[in-house]
Amino acid sequence: MKRIKQLSATQIGDAAACAIGAWCISALFLTLLTAVSPTNTAYASEAPLLPFFICFLVLWGVTAYLSLRLPLAPPFLFASLLLYGCAALYRKGDFYIYLVIAFVFVISIVYLLNRVPDFGELPIRLSRGWMIGLIISVGAVIFLGLITLLLCRYYSYSSPCYDFGIFSQMFYYMAETGEPLTTCERDGLLSHFAVHVSPIFYLYLPFYAMIPSPATLIVVQAIFLFSGVVPLVLLARRLSLSRALTVVLAVLYFAYPAMIGGCFYDLHENKLLLPLLLWVFYFLETKCYPAVYLFAGLVLLVKEDAPIYMAFVALYWLAARPRKRHAFALLILSVLYFIGAVWYLETYGDGAMFGRYQNLIGQTGTPIDLLRTALLTPSLVLRELLDEEKLAFLAYMLLPLGLLPVMTKRLSRLILLLPMVLINLMPDYYYQHNIGYQYTYGVAAMLFYLCILNLPELKGKLRRGILLFAICATLLLTSMRLPQQIFYLQRAITYREDNAKITECLSQIPDDASVRASTMFIPHLSAREELYVIESLHDSEFVALDLRPYVNAHVNGITVEYFEARGYRVLLYEEDLLAILQATG
Repeated sequence: MKRIKQLSATQIGDAAACAIGAWCISALFLTLLTAVSPTNTAYASEAPLLPFFICFLVLWGVTAYLSLRLPLAPPFLFASLLLYGCAALYRKGDFYIYLVIAFVFVISIVYLLNRVPDFGELPIRLSRGWMIGLIISVGAVIFLGLITLLLCRYYSYSSPCYDFGIFSQMFYYMAETGEPLTTCERDGLLSHFAVHVSPIFYLYLPFYAMIPSPATLIVVQAIFLFSGVVPLVLLARRLSLSRALTVVLAVLYFAYPAMIGGCFYDLHENKLLLPLLLWVFYFLETKCYPAVYLFAGLVLLVKEDAPIYMAFVALYWLAARPRKRHAFALLILSVLYFIGAVWYLETYGDGAMFGRYQNLIGQTGTPIDLLRTALLTPSLVLRELLDEEKLAFLAYMLLPLGLLPVMTKRLSRLILLLPMVLINLMPDYYYQHNIGYQYTYGVAAMLFYLCILNLPELKGKLRRGILLFAICATLLLTSMRLPQQIFYLQRAITYREDNAKITECLSQIPDDASVRASTMFIPHLSAREELYVIESLHDSEFVALDLRPYVNAHVNGITVEYFEARGYRVLLYEEDLLAILQATG
């Protein structure tokens, strides 16, 4: 009797799982039959109920019947929840909905692995060739999709002056003079290194010199980012992860929402931190110290705050590894370089941007003041760390990795999480805790390295469950963010004639002329010595004014009439598109 009751409880549970799965699939099917969007309040009254109930009853009946003979219910529930969750987040998602759906998947995965204990196990071992082939195939597909969207963003005139226009003109100057000069960054000629110390940009210069176009910078940056999978795979194999686990990690790397998201803010030197730091970790693990110092040096050249990452890498090595000499040397090197870079900016540049910590130290504070605040008022720091935006940031960084970076008993590894606290969570600067910008890449390297360190300590169902959750969390977050990324493809297709006309009109401006231009035109006009944003106080020979109503390009009442009143005449005018004016004086 007890056995019958136990069996009946299992069957009832499976029938309930099939019912939930059938409901999800039927709800998705109904959206295809209804013209009104599911996010519209009129959807419920417009949607035909009969097809929904027929689909639901058929699916439920078939899957419930089959689950009596096969363990079908758990994977059916899992797959249907994933489809519905991705569709729901694609239509309209936010942090809280994402969090709730992710929690549902915790329950679903526990149910799946309890009912089908060997789910996710490969019946055969992957060969080296299959491993490499799978990684290259997945990487190529994601890379081509990403590059398509990024180039659509650029060629649809959607990349702004801040910051892509600045870097586009800087590379023009670097190719012509060897110096990283711009005129559009601070409304006058200056070296970009007066704002940020980033000699690593010269790494891109040979490629730009071969094909001198801002589009070249976009493609090369993506290649560098995706190349980070090489040290990731080498690290995984070095630390004895199986080939199957290595493939999963590589796929999570390619699809990592924080890596993909930041690419949609065009070119930034910070993004090189991800592959460079992974190489540092690999050569530290293999004890190839000349290569360690080479790549550590490249990391330092990324930006004035890059030594912070290297310093914490060195601190981790001091705490966790028996040989301290090289770790101590890296720490000293990082601290000295940081002090030197800050001194250079304070003495010869515009100053280091400590103002981003004004929530903790005020506008004129220093790193010493930041340390004092952390020591004397930890409650203030804690409050700054745990606001809604930063909690969302933590979820978006950690859930797509299944929380693996924090799943360790070795406290020394948590040292590698401290750069995220210092650089992303403590400042009140919105962009530093948003995965759509460039401040996540150094931390991402730390997180992936921690995944590789922590994975071997997890076994069996727990490890497979965590990786399943990581895949689901990645797909869900990707679905939520996909509409704002596909937007650029839609804009490029919808306004292809407008874009072609803009290109034709801008080509009428002589290459040696000085120009003031609307923000989205700046990257396309960047191959010139004098280029200013439309609000500039500088006079120029030409003005390129963006009149497209769908980009919100008007700034503080600066219109055609504004320039006509200041001695410019209209040279070209396309209604709701652009105007090009020429100085008459």
